[in-house]
Amino acid sequence: MQKNKLFRVIGLSAATFLTGALAMGCAKTSDSFDYTLDWKGDRIAVDLKFNPGELDTFSLSYGDPGAGGMTDIATWLQNLEVTGANYNVDSVGAVVLTLYDFQHNKPVNVRYEVKCTLPDDYAPKGTCLMDMFRPDITDDMLYVNGFNLFMMPDEAETDKVTVKWNSTPDYPVFCLYNPGNATSSFSGKLTDINGTVIVGDPLLTVDTLSLDGVDNYIVTAARKNSEYNRDELRKYFSAVFPKMRSFWGDTASTSYSLIVFPFRNNTFETSGNGFANGFLARYNSAADTIFTDARAELFTHEIGHKWISSDAYHRWFGEGFNDLQTAYMLVDCGVLPPSHFVEYLNRYFFNLYNSSLKNIDNKTAAEDFWNSHDNTWIPYWRGMIYGFYLTGLVEKQTGSKYGYVDMMSALKSVKDSLNRDNFIAALAPLIDESRLAAEFDRYITNGEDVQFNDSELPAGLKLVITDGIPKLIITDNEQYASHWAGK
Repeated sequence: MQKNKLFRVIGLSAATFLTGALAMGCAKTSDSFDYTLDWKGDRIAVDLKFNPGELDTFSLSYGDPGAGGMTDIATWLQNLEVTGANYNVDSVGAVVLTLYDFQHNKPVNVRYEVKCTLPDDYAPKGTCLMDMFRPDITDDMLYVNGFNLFMMPDEAETDKVTVKWNSTPDYPVFCLYNPGNATSSFSGKLTDINGTVIVGDPLLTVDTLSLDGVDNYIVTAARKNSEYNRDELRKYFSAVFPKMRSFWGDTASTSYSLIVFPFRNNTFETSGNGFANGFLARYNSAADTIFTDARAELFTHEIGHKWISSDAYHRWFGEGFNDLQTAYMLVDCGVLPPSHFVEYLNRYFFNLYNSSLKNIDNKTAAEDFWNSHDNTWIPYWRGMIYGFYLTGLVEKQTGSKYGYVDMMSALKSVKDSLNRDNFIAALAPLIDESRLAAEFDRYITNGEDVQFNDSELPAGLKLVITDGIPKLIITDNEQYASHWAGK
């Protein structure tokens, strides 16, 4: 991975971040968890009130040590005070606050401050994890993930929450949990504020896009060429998001936010973090242009996670098939030319076949996903190449203009509960089932090299092998371009 290679941070579910636990049964707890926030210039003070109900003990958690490998979370949480209960603190990894000796059905008040900025001598050296997951709260920038601001219960009979700001920064702020309403009072669910992000900046701009009757938000803090970059992001989102939403049959009337926020002092090109109702990209603020081809890939991949999930075992689908969707959609929406699809795949052929881990089995690849540079990328490379291989088989059997559309349409019903058997069952009407099952075990389960045949490639393409590295070549531009509607 090159120094400025994109690093994709998977959008995790809210449950992943919450590590505290309720104890002693499941009796009724508070009707609501009520947070009041005060911006203090270099920190945010949090005042939480709730009723623990009839439980004997009650636990709250703060921070997620798995998000970027943060090791000093306990130091971010300062001036902790509790009234209405006794408590103890476990600060190994995340901070877990266990409350006891409280009066049933009387409120408990937990107060604390979150203060954390990047160290003065911080040198990223090609990584972005600390910048992505560490709070950055100063008089000229506000950036914090929900799980590093709100101390929250793991489980509760109710999931109601309110958030109120007493004092706010002097610059514009955007709260993903409350899009379009800045720091105004919010009522919702615990999951709304846990899996979220808050950004603030003197140059922050929020553009509202009404698409299919739903307000969506493009949030930028461009350091250079502000109007140009805002316009480019609006055009991109207007082209890509409605088409992806339509393809997946998503008729839910919820807004989506694309947030493009600068790193403070990191030269990493861009990184992303997906949420249920939005996507955050952080970028190198020295760049003149936010919207490059590489960033278009990142944005589209992360938006794609709204419909193609990435669970712990099937990353070859959640990441690799999502990248196939990315390459297809960027062309189909007219954002990039048809040649980009082949260039994208050839990049993945090159990376996979030059990796010493290219034949690692799928189980090991999933278990060791974060443990090595190449291992993290194996599911992306392998899944996309395998998905491309299947598009050719689908085209030959169905006579479709492009097998990708038929294949992904067939997988819609199982994409959220994917396993080997239902993947094969979903595609059996399009590809011989016995062949599909045997090749799935070879290419995905065991990690063998995919064996391509030129006669089974999508029309207008052939594959050549040079020094052991496969490479796609366009042989007929008209046939090749016909795979995309309107091309």
